[in-house]
Amino acid sequence: MNCGELRQKIYLFLYGELTRDELEAIYKHLADCHHCEQEKILIGKILETLKNGLGDEPAPQRIRERLFQSLDA
Repeated sequence: MNCGELRQKIYLFLYGELTRDELEAIYKHLADCHHCEQEKILIGKILETLKNGLGDEPAPQRIRERLFQSLDA
């Protein structure tokens, strides 16, 4: 698996909707790719924040910037 393939499956991964083989490939890639591991962590935090609701507090500027950068990529 390469970075592009992981990006296409990251949401399915985070929602637990992949096969065992796909999970093994993703875990192997994440172990070798610091950039994708950090992106997975960031997206996971964003999804958790959305799941829990922001209330009256806006998302931190750093997270908003990374989100928009990911969307542009």
